[in-house]
Amino acid sequence: MKSTRYLFGALGVFLLVRNAAHAQVYAETTDVHMNNFTWTPASGSLAWTTPWQLEASVSAFNSGSGFASGYQSNVGPSATATASIATPVSTVSAGAQVDASGSLLSLNTYSHSLIPNTVDFASTFTAATAVRQFEITGGTGAVAVTFSYYYFAHLAASLDPLNPGLTPVVDYSASMHVFGGGKDFENIVSNQKAAPGDFTFSGTSTATYLLQFNTPYSITYIKDGESSAVPEPEKGAVIAAIGLLGWAARSWTGKKQQGARSTSINRSLGLPT
Repeated sequence: MKSTRYLFGALGVFLLVRNAAHAQVYAETTDVHMNNFTWTPASGSLAWTTPWQLEASVSAFNSGSGFASGYQSNVGPSATATASIATPVSTVSAGAQVDASGSLLSLNTYSHSLIPNTVDFASTFTAATAVRQFEITGGTGAVAVTFSYYYFAHLAASLDPLNPGLTPVVDYSASMHVFGGGKDFENIVSNQKAAPGDFTFSGTSTATYLLQFNTPYSITYIKDGESSAVPEPEKGAVIAAIGLLGWAARSWTGKKQQGARSTSINRSLGLPT
Protein backbone atom coordinates (compact mmCIF):
# COMPACT_ATOMS: atom_id res chain seq x y z
CA MET A 1 0.00 0.00 0.00
CA LYS A 2 2.82 2.39 0.93
CA SER A 3 4.66 1.57 -2.28
CA THR A 4 1.45 2.29 -4.20
CA ARG A 5 1.17 5.69 -2.54
CA TYR A 6 4.79 6.41 -3.43
CA LEU A 7 4.10 5.34 -6.99
CA PHE A 8 1.09 7.61 -7.33
CA GLY A 9 2.97 10.41 -5.59
CA ALA A 10 5.87 10.09 -8.02
CA LEU A 11 3.45 9.97 -10.92
CA GLY A 12 1.73 13.13 -9.66
CA VAL A 13 5.03 14.98 -9.37
CA PHE A 14 5.97 13.82 -12.88
CA LEU A 15 2.67 15.06 -14.32
CA LEU A 16 2.99 18.41 -12.54
CA VAL A 17 6.50 18.90 -13.91
CA ARG A 18 5.47 17.74 -17.37
CA ASN A 19 2.40 19.98 -17.45
CA ALA A 20 4.45 22.94 -16.27
CA ALA A 21 6.98 22.29 -19.00
CA HIS A 22 4.25 21.81 -21.58
CA ALA A 23 2.82 25.18 -20.60
CA GLN A 24 6.00 26.80 -21.94
CA VAL A 25 5.71 29.09 -24.92
CA TYR A 26 7.52 29.35 -28.19
CA ALA A 27 9.37 32.66 -28.31
CA GLU A 28 10.21 34.36 -31.62
CA THR A 29 11.88 37.72 -32.24
CA THR A 30 12.86 39.68 -35.35
CA ASP A 31 14.64 43.03 -34.97
CA VAL A 32 15.91 44.60 -38.22
CA HIS A 33 17.44 48.00 -39.03
CA MET A 34 18.66 49.84 -42.15
CA ASN A 35 20.59 53.13 -41.96
CA ASN A 36 23.71 54.98 -43.20
CA PHE A 37 22.33 55.31 -46.74
CA THR A 38 24.76 56.73 -49.32
CA TRP A 39 24.67 57.38 -53.09
CA THR A 40 27.82 58.58 -54.87
CA PRO A 41 28.10 59.24 -58.63
CA ALA A 42 31.57 58.96 -60.19
CA SER A 43 31.00 62.43 -61.69
CA GLY A 44 28.28 65.04 -61.56
CA SER A 45 25.86 65.07 -58.66
CA LEU A 46 22.69 63.35 -57.51
CA ALA A 47 19.72 65.74 -57.49
CA TRP A 48 16.53 64.73 -55.68
CA THR A 49 13.34 65.64 -57.54
CA THR A 50 10.77 64.58 -54.89
CA PRO A 51 10.70 64.25 -51.10
CA TRP A 52 10.87 60.83 -49.43
CA GLN A 53 7.63 58.84 -49.38
CA LEU A 54 7.50 56.62 -46.31
CA GLU A 55 5.33 53.64 -45.42
CA ALA A 56 5.18 51.33 -42.41
CA SER A 57 2.97 48.24 -42.33
CA VAL A 58 2.56 45.38 -39.85
CA SER A 59 0.33 42.35 -39.52
CA ALA A 60 -0.06 39.41 -37.16
CA PHE A 61 -2.15 36.26 -37.25
CA ASN A 62 -2.63 33.41 -34.82
CA SER A 63 -5.15 30.61 -34.70
CA GLY A 64 -6.41 31.75 -31.30
CA SER A 65 -7.32 35.41 -31.81
CA GLY A 66 -7.19 35.87 -35.59
CA PHE A 67 -5.74 38.66 -37.73
CA ALA A 68 -4.67 42.23 -36.93
CA SER A 69 -2.85 44.86 -38.98
CA GLY A 70 -1.58 48.43 -38.91
CA TYR A 71 -0.38 50.93 -41.51
CA GLN A 72 0.83 54.52 -41.83
CA SER A 73 2.32 56.61 -44.64
CA ASN A 74 3.94 60.04 -44.69
CA VAL A 75 5.96 62.34 -46.95
CA GLY A 76 9.23 64.07 -45.95
CA PRO A 77 11.21 66.10 -45.22
CA SER A 78 11.04 65.82 -41.45
CA ALA A 79 8.60 62.92 -41.63
CA THR A 80 8.01 59.70 -39.75
CA ALA A 81 5.80 56.74 -40.58
CA THR A 82 5.09 54.25 -37.82
CA ALA A 83 2.74 51.31 -37.35
CA SER A 84 2.30 48.96 -34.41
CA ILE A 85 -0.12 46.36 -33.10
CA ALA A 86 -0.33 44.18 -30.01
CA THR A 87 -2.22 40.89 -29.87
CA PRO A 88 -2.43 38.29 -27.09
CA VAL A 89 0.47 36.53 -28.83
CA SER A 90 2.55 39.15 -30.69
CA THR A 91 3.89 42.70 -30.43
CA VAL A 92 4.81 44.11 -33.84
CA SER A 93 6.08 47.51 -35.03
CA ALA A 94 7.65 49.20 -38.05
CA GLY A 95 8.96 52.69 -38.71
CA ALA A 96 10.71 54.95 -41.22
CA GLN A 97 12.20 58.35 -40.44
CA VAL A 98 13.44 61.36 -42.43
CA ASP A 99 15.11 64.35 -40.73
CA ALA A 100 14.45 68.07 -41.29
CA SER A 101 17.10 68.29 -44.03
CA GLY A 102 15.38 65.52 -46.00
CA SER A 103 17.98 62.86 -45.19
CA LEU A 104 16.69 59.32 -44.77
CA LEU A 105 17.70 58.29 -41.25
CA SER A 106 16.46 54.75 -40.75
CA LEU A 107 14.05 51.94 -41.50
CA ASN A 108 13.23 49.69 -38.54
CA THR A 109 10.97 46.73 -37.89
CA TYR A 110 10.43 44.60 -34.79
CA SER A 111 8.30 41.66 -33.78
CA HIS A 112 8.17 39.55 -30.65
CA SER A 113 5.83 36.61 -30.15
CA LEU A 114 5.18 34.41 -27.13
CA ILE A 115 3.19 31.53 -28.53
CA PRO A 116 1.48 29.18 -26.03
CA ASN A 117 0.93 25.55 -26.88
CA THR A 118 -2.80 26.26 -27.13
CA VAL A 119 -2.09 28.20 -30.35
CA ASP A 120 -1.65 25.92 -33.36
CA PHE A 121 -0.28 28.48 -35.80
CA ALA A 122 1.06 32.04 -35.58
CA SER A 123 2.82 34.47 -37.89
CA THR A 124 3.92 38.11 -38.10
CA PHE A 125 4.98 40.39 -40.94
CA THR A 126 6.62 43.83 -40.71
CA ALA A 127 7.76 46.21 -43.45
CA ALA A 128 9.20 49.71 -43.67
CA THR A 129 9.57 51.39 -47.07
CA ALA A 130 11.11 54.61 -48.37
CA VAL A 131 10.79 55.82 -51.99
CA ARG A 132 12.27 58.90 -53.70
CA GLN A 133 12.94 60.12 -57.25
CA PHE A 134 16.21 61.60 -58.50
CA GLU A 135 18.39 62.44 -61.50
CA ILE A 136 22.15 62.55 -62.03
CA THR A 137 23.09 66.01 -63.28
CA GLY A 138 26.26 67.72 -64.48
CA GLY A 139 27.19 65.58 -67.46
CA THR A 140 26.05 63.59 -70.47
CA GLY A 141 25.97 59.90 -71.34
CA ALA A 142 26.41 57.21 -68.71
CA VAL A 143 27.87 57.44 -65.21
CA ALA A 144 28.61 54.87 -62.51
CA VAL A 145 26.70 55.50 -59.28
CA THR A 146 27.55 53.63 -56.08
CA PHE A 147 24.79 53.03 -53.52
CA SER A 148 25.28 51.58 -50.05
CA TYR A 149 23.41 50.99 -46.80
CA TYR A 150 24.10 49.38 -43.44
CA TYR A 151 21.86 46.59 -42.16
CA PHE A 152 21.51 44.82 -38.84
CA ALA A 153 19.22 41.90 -38.05
CA HIS A 154 18.64 39.92 -34.89
CA LEU A 155 16.58 36.74 -35.22
CA ALA A 156 15.77 34.50 -32.28
CA ALA A 157 13.49 31.50 -31.77
CA SER A 158 12.94 28.86 -29.12
CA LEU A 159 11.22 25.48 -29.35
CA ASP A 160 9.26 23.49 -26.77
CA PRO A 161 11.06 20.10 -26.58
CA LEU A 162 7.81 18.39 -25.53
CA ASN A 163 6.02 19.50 -28.68
CA PRO A 164 8.54 19.37 -31.55
CA GLY A 165 5.78 19.32 -34.18
CA LEU A 166 5.71 23.14 -34.18
CA THR A 167 8.70 24.60 -36.03
CA PRO A 168 9.77 28.24 -35.53
CA VAL A 169 10.72 30.16 -38.68
CA VAL A 170 12.23 33.66 -38.60
CA ASP A 171 13.62 35.66 -41.50
CA TYR A 172 14.48 39.15 -42.70
CA SER A 173 15.35 41.00 -45.87
CA ALA A 174 16.84 44.42 -46.62
CA SER A 175 16.65 45.56 -50.21
CA MET A 176 17.31 48.47 -52.54
CA HIS A 177 15.68 48.93 -55.96
CA VAL A 178 16.60 51.51 -58.61
CA PHE A 179 14.16 52.00 -61.51
CA GLY A 180 14.46 54.20 -64.58
CA GLY A 181 15.93 54.60 -68.03
CA GLY A 182 14.47 51.25 -69.02
CA LYS A 183 16.47 49.52 -66.28
CA ASP A 184 15.55 47.80 -63.04
CA PHE A 185 18.41 47.25 -60.57
CA GLU A 186 17.97 45.28 -57.38
CA ASN A 187 20.16 44.60 -54.34
CA ILE A 188 18.84 42.27 -51.61
CA VAL A 189 20.31 40.94 -48.38
CA SER A 190 18.25 38.26 -46.65
CA ASN A 191 18.40 35.19 -44.44
CA GLN A 192 16.00 32.66 -42.94
CA LYS A 193 16.32 30.33 -39.97
CA ALA A 194 13.92 27.43 -39.49
CA ALA A 195 15.36 26.16 -36.22
CA PRO A 196 15.72 27.29 -32.61
CA GLY A 197 18.62 29.63 -31.92
CA ASP A 198 19.87 33.19 -31.64
CA PHE A 199 21.27 34.73 -34.83
CA THR A 200 22.76 38.14 -35.67
CA PHE A 201 23.56 39.48 -39.13
CA SER A 202 25.09 42.84 -40.01
CA GLY A 203 27.15 44.56 -42.68
CA THR A 204 27.26 47.19 -45.38
CA SER A 205 25.70 46.30 -48.71
CA THR A 206 27.18 48.15 -51.71
CA ALA A 207 26.16 48.13 -55.37
CA THR A 208 27.33 50.17 -58.38
CA TYR A 209 25.00 50.76 -61.32
CA LEU A 210 25.57 52.45 -64.66
CA LEU A 211 22.93 55.21 -64.93
CA GLN A 212 22.26 57.91 -67.50
CA PHE A 213 22.68 61.63 -66.86
CA ASN A 214 19.52 63.77 -66.79
CA THR A 215 17.23 60.73 -66.69
CA PRO A 216 14.44 60.28 -64.11
CA TYR A 217 15.04 57.43 -61.64
CA SER A 218 13.42 56.26 -58.44
CA ILE A 219 15.06 54.48 -55.55
CA THR A 220 13.17 52.26 -53.11
CA TYR A 221 14.41 50.81 -49.84
CA ILE A 222 12.39 48.00 -48.28
CA LYS A 223 13.13 46.34 -44.97
CA ASP A 224 11.00 43.54 -43.61
CA GLY A 225 10.95 40.76 -41.07
CA GLU A 226 8.75 37.70 -40.74
CA SER A 227 8.17 35.04 -38.12
CA SER A 228 5.95 32.00 -37.90
CA ALA A 229 5.36 28.93 -35.80
CA VAL A 230 4.42 26.18 -38.24
CA PRO A 231 2.85 22.82 -37.32
CA GLU A 232 3.31 19.55 -39.19
CA PRO A 233 2.48 19.97 -42.91
CA GLU A 234 -1.03 18.52 -42.96
CA LYS A 235 -2.27 20.47 -39.96
CA GLY A 236 -0.45 23.60 -41.00
CA ALA A 237 -1.98 23.61 -44.47
CA VAL A 238 -5.49 23.48 -43.06
CA ILE A 239 -4.89 26.18 -40.47
CA ALA A 240 -3.12 28.42 -42.96
CA ALA A 241 -6.01 28.03 -45.40
CA ILE A 242 -8.49 29.00 -42.69
CA GLY A 243 -6.37 32.02 -41.81
CA LEU A 244 -6.18 33.14 -45.42
CA LEU A 245 -9.92 32.76 -45.84
CA GLY A 246 -10.52 34.89 -42.76
CA TRP A 247 -8.07 37.48 -44.04
CA ALA A 248 -9.79 37.52 -47.43
CA ALA A 249 -13.20 37.92 -45.81
CA ARG A 250 -12.00 40.92 -43.80
CA SER A 251 -10.45 42.42 -46.90
CA TRP A 252 -13.66 41.95 -48.90
CA THR A 253 -15.98 43.44 -46.29
CA GLY A 254 -13.67 46.36 -45.68
CA LYS A 255 -12.42 46.93 -49.21
CA LYS A 256 -13.97 50.39 -49.55
CA GLN A 257 -12.17 51.60 -46.47
CA GLN A 258 -9.02 49.60 -47.09
CA GLY A 259 -8.70 49.94 -50.88
CA ALA A 260 -6.34 52.88 -50.97
CA ARG A 261 -4.21 51.40 -48.22
CA SER A 262 -3.93 47.98 -49.86
CA THR A 263 -2.92 49.56 -53.17
CA SER A 264 -0.24 51.58 -51.40
CA ILE A 265 1.14 48.54 -49.58
CA ASN A 266 1.21 46.44 -52.73
CA ARG A 267 2.93 49.19 -54.67
CA SER A 268 5.61 49.59 -52.00
CA LEU A 269 6.27 45.86 -52.05
CA GLY A 270 6.20 45.54 -55.81
CA LEU A 271 2.97 43.53 -55.83
CA PRO A 272 0.10 43.84 -58.32
CA THR A 273 -2.36 46.63 -57.50
